[in-house]
Amino acid sequence: MDENHQRERLSTLMKESSVSEKRNNHQAKTVLVGAGVVGRAIARCHLEAGIPFVLIDQDASQLRSAVHELKSVNHPFESLEIMDEDAVVHDTGRSCLGENKTQLAENQRDKTREIGLIDGVSLQLKHRLDGSGLIRSSVAGDQVGVADFKKLGAWAEFSSSEPTACNFDSPIVIESISESLDVKRAFFRQSQRLFGGQAVYCSNTSNLQIQQIADGLDYPERLCGMHFFMPVHERQAVEIASGISSDRETIYRAVSQVMRLKKQPIQVEDAPGFIVNRLLAPYLNESLLLLCRGVSPRVIERAAKRYGMPLSPLELIDWIGTRTAFDSGRVFWRAFPKRLCPAPLLPALVKNERGGRFSGGGIYDYTNGRRSMDVSSEVSHLVKRYQTSIQQLDEQQVLMLLAVPMWIEAVLARLDGVIRSTSELDLAMRGGLGFDAKQSWSGFFDRIGSTAIAQAIQQWSSLTPSMDAPSFVVNRLRAMSPSEVIDLGRQRPAHVA
Repeated sequence: MDENHQRERLSTLMKESSVSEKRNNHQAKTVLVGAGVVGRAIARCHLEAGIPFVLIDQDASQLRSAVHELKSVNHPFESLEIMDEDAVVHDTGRSCLGENKTQLAENQRDKTREIGLIDGVSLQLKHRLDGSGLIRSSVAGDQVGVADFKKLGAWAEFSSSEPTACNFDSPIVIESISESLDVKRAFFRQSQRLFGGQAVYCSNTSNLQIQQIADGLDYPERLCGMHFFMPVHERQAVEIASGISSDRETIYRAVSQVMRLKKQPIQVEDAPGFIVNRLLAPYLNESLLLLCRGVSPRVIERAAKRYGMPLSPLELIDWIGTRTAFDSGRVFWRAFPKRLCPAPLLPALVKNERGGRFSGGGIYDYTNGRRSMDVSSEVSHLVKRYQTSIQQLDEQQVLMLLAVPMWIEAVLARLDGVIRSTSELDLAMRGGLGFDAKQSWSGFFDRIGSTAIAQAIQQWSSLTPSMDAPSFVVNRLRAMSPSEVIDLGRQRPAHVA
């Protein structure tokens, strides 16, 4: 499937999604749950796209911090309103939920308090009443109100000042909470009791399989994956993962939401790491192994950029967060134990509280968002502790040790049916990892050539299992280009189990 066919397929999905929304007589409300680093980045891209949303977090202080940060985001709203749970309290401090209908009728007009200007645009905290103090919903004939939102946590609504129907009868709910299967299951059970079977539920998980989360839910068919990449504002791709139970309308609406964000949806199968993290795990792991083999961080960075990546894999680990990178690597290793030798440096970074860019520093130090030139002195000591035999590697060899494991994994992921075509892989690498837009990811390997890749596999497979390709892959390289080998991945040799 070429890129034009990919666009046509997405266009068809978008049209079917539009029909679905028209059938529901409104454009779905958006509920974002989780106001941490990733959650507020997702909220930011909704705000920049002019999509109203409610942001929820169990930690009220974290929510307030997110609201404060989001106030400075450029947005297309003529006037942005932020309504939070304090918006149901009158100037007297009495809750409108406790007033009788006569009192409510006397207080029908909106109460607005201006809290600042952004680029000359009024930013207002608006106290809105609809006659009952509730945000109305038709879920199971009930109403979804302030008390209901509080079941999920503290909340704040971002919307235009233009009057809109404030109903939540079939919202799209996107979570970016703790990467714990039990936590996510409990959240979706609770949110499905609140919003019912007409809503669509999306998990931003990068490590858990969607069907595992869906098992035991009342409406497993309404759940899918919607995986954003960090930094969210710079990465245009979003993975849409279909669980075994996910129905077509769920996928339609998830795709529609991503396209409303002006991002590119990539449909992937529900497999460990989906596609981008599956290829990313050996890449990041190899960079840490190279660091502990004595390769300079600057050589690793130069090799990664020659490969086409926008930044060093070591810096990318800091963007992702060392704990998340560790969890992702563990998922990969558990699924494919013979294809990765876990770098001991990564759990050491987690244990020593080198959490990453947003946690006071990771492999590098950060001052006002600017990365240090060299790795942290604390990390340098850890590298020496886990140093293995020193390898004298030049920049080209480092490039091959970083890049070829990703190519091998792409062949095997294609074989497993996780991704449909080489063009989708190219899109995933460009939109998910920021690979050089001037060249295609698969084209990079074609330029290197099949012979060079086969030689690198032969030379380095004894050093690291990530370079140990199945024999049928090496055999195909003798007669095909690297991109043709990937495309042929769907044809599993008869002797391969």
